[in-house]
Amino acid sequence: MIIKKFKNYFIAAIMAFIFGIWITPFAADYFGDCDALKFMECEVKAADISEWEKEWIDLQKQMADEASAVLKKEITFNDEDVSEEEKSTTIKSYDINNAVPMWTLSSDMTMISDYHKNNDSLSGLIKWSDGWYIPAKTMTGGNASILLQREKDGYHVYGQYFGNDDNYIANTTDEIKNKIKKELSGVKITEVRNVSIPFYEVNLVYVRQEDREEKIIPYQAESATTLNDIGEEEGKLYTVSEFMSDMENEYDEYSEKELEQIVKENKVKQNLGGGLLPKKKKVEEKDKSSNYFLGHVTIIVISMILAAGLFFAMKFIIRKEKYEGLRDGKKLKHKY
Repeated sequence: MIIKKFKNYFIAAIMAFIFGIWITPFAADYFGDCDALKFMECEVKAADISEWEKEWIDLQKQMADEASAVLKKEITFNDEDVSEEEKSTTIKSYDINNAVPMWTLSSDMTMISDYHKNNDSLSGLIKWSDGWYIPAKTMTGGNASILLQREKDGYHVYGQYFGNDDNYIANTTDEIKNKIKKELSGVKITEVRNVSIPFYEVNLVYVRQEDREEKIIPYQAESATTLNDIGEEEGKLYTVSEFMSDMENEYDEYSEKELEQIVKENKVKQNLGGGLLPKKKKVEEKDKSSNYFLGHVTIIVISMILAAGLFFAMKFIIRKEKYEGLRDGKKLKHKY
């Protein structure tokens, strides 16, 4: 009797297990991007991914546990209350599992000098900000993103970006992972940081290799000219030393005295600090003076060529006139 009951329980357990396996994909389809299912999937694959990817997954999971309620409250999907004109700037869905984490620098405005003081390295200057760009879709199917930032009292939605607004990062975590795997295939990577540098309107995907070599993949705002100014391309891999050298050739940093003076002026004008722009090196004046000099040299050379040409032309005309005069004189002598 006991054996028979045990047998029945065993058969029931097997049937429940089979049913669970069968129902899982249907449940996943029903719930869509269900966080729990997604992260279970990530945990299963964790053994096959690198340490920095595991770190990002853990950060995403911690953020999702706390921020899901905030996002559901602040991002609404009520189609009836939205006009046709507003649909392109109204978020319909978002992918919290593909959110891009953000780090910052100790100081944007002294990035170059801080880099040199830190033995020509960015490692140690990068700080975790607990900010996130969450990829999203609008009601019209356009790309969008949500800026999420953690404060003392929890996460807050700081902004929504649509299309080519100044959201200057890779669109998703998957995009960053695929880019790194493509560009650095077979390279042992210990650290990846998405570093936001708003002063220069750029984001750097910072990569530190096991051999301590540092590389970056830069992105910039649509309205920015930083990468154009330094001759670099968005989404391309550079060494940190290349990037810093290019920045240093183009920009001068504000000195401490200059920054102190700016702060004082802002207080007097009740300005909160907006409007301070990167300071370019004074190459334009040098270019103007060199162009001015070259212009003068060109004019002088052309004038000399014209003068020489005029001299030889006059000499030729004089010689011709003398020759013709002599010839006419000889003719007169023969005549008489």
